[in-house]
Amino acid sequence: MRAAAASMPMGLRTGIFLLSFVGFGTKAGIVPFHLWLPKAHPIAPSPVSALMSAVMLKTAIYGFVRFTFDFLGGGPAWWGYVVLLAGAVTGLLGILYALTEHDMKRLLAYSSVENIGIIYLGLGAALVFMANNAPVWATVALVAALLHALNHSLFKSLLFLGAGAIADATHTLDIEMLGGLLKRMRVTGTVFLIGCCSIIGLPLFNGFVGEWMLFRSFVAGSELPGILSAIVLPLMAGVLALIGGIAAACFAKLYGIAFLGRPRSLDAERAAEVAASMQAAMALLAAACVVIGILPGIVLNPLTVLARELLHTPALPEAVLPIAHTLPWIAACVAVLAIAAAGIRRIKRTVPTWACGLPALNSRMQYSSAAFSKPLRKVFSRVYEADRTVEVLYTQQPYFPKSILYRSVRTTSFEKSLYRPAVDAVVGMASRLRRLQTGNMQVYLLYIFLAVIALLVFMRFA
Repeated sequence: MRAAAASMPMGLRTGIFLLSFVGFGTKAGIVPFHLWLPKAHPIAPSPVSALMSAVMLKTAIYGFVRFTFDFLGGGPAWWGYVVLLAGAVTGLLGILYALTEHDMKRLLAYSSVENIGIIYLGLGAALVFMANNAPVWATVALVAALLHALNHSLFKSLLFLGAGAIADATHTLDIEMLGGLLKRMRVTGTVFLIGCCSIIGLPLFNGFVGEWMLFRSFVAGSELPGILSAIVLPLMAGVLALIGGIAAACFAKLYGIAFLGRPRSLDAERAAEVAASMQAAMALLAAACVVIGILPGIVLNPLTVLARELLHTPALPEAVLPIAHTLPWIAACVAVLAIAAAGIRRIKRTVPTWACGLPALNSRMQYSSAAFSKPLRKVFSRVYEADRTVEVLYTQQPYFPKSILYRSVRTTSFEKSLYRPAVDAVVGMASRLRRLQTGNMQVYLLYIFLAVIALLVFMRFA
């Protein structure tokens, strides 16, 4: 296949690239082909969701990399710009949709869309660097994409298994019905926090290294000779920073509302730690997130060799990836500070939270998930296009409301403008064709008779 692709005309190569981009992109969940993903995860068992996100989505990444970088050997720069645009839109919209979700698994599903977007940003940057004869930075961008794909497999599996543990203990995945779980599920709460820190790319966790390498490659794009690449690639650094900031807000909301504060339901109040086998599975993934975050060379070295073989590039200079040697020292300093902080905490006195003069705080006084995300939802209101209704019942108008019912239904713009009209058209056509199914045996015999006559006429004149 590789040898045949080398002798193909550019038009045919472009057709193969576009077909593989749409086909593998649909399986990976890039926007606007992502609609199936947030619908499939919530109805699947949590271990299945972990495998779907960790393995199945990555088979699409593998297929796209093999077709684009191996079989086709790269292409013109506009291929890379197409992939970059898809990655930017997918990453930004994925995390914006995740921010507003209250169902934990739907939130994690949209977060998978976001991370697929980050991976495509790296793949697009690698294609642009290849087209501009910058093999070193093309290798860095490709390694960053592959490393983030591996890291996403680890921390997203951890988070989905954590969601399963929460569902097992509380019988719900509605974030608004949780709260205070860290006091009742300390192991699950700790490993889930590691997953959240990893997915938002904090240093010393595995999500950091891949995103840092992406930033390095985007900034290096300003040195390319072409004016378009010198503008677009640094701009992608800003897009990646925006995605990371919104992701931090999203997972601060998820962890804070679910694990901190006070329980918001009886099930959350009665929650208990899950079985030891479930804890062990999550702890193993959490350990992998921390180890790769501190010692990224474990996976960076083989991924670099792989990327060099795909792109036929020379060895990378040591100055390109200095972070791999710096992180262990940073981790040692952080460990010393953590031990010191733990010692100080043991001698501190714990007092109840001040209730502003009230007898005691209760769960109704806490921030809700909707309130936490409200400021960002107002900033990006054009993205959500929510349908809101407010119903107020009064005992005496207009000052004494008896009850206020607020309902907000968010439908993504792609579903509303692209998929819903197509589905309605197919359903309408099926309804019209249904008239042919009368239930009358004589009519069905007539259909068979007409079909045989039509077949004989066709064979006569064929």
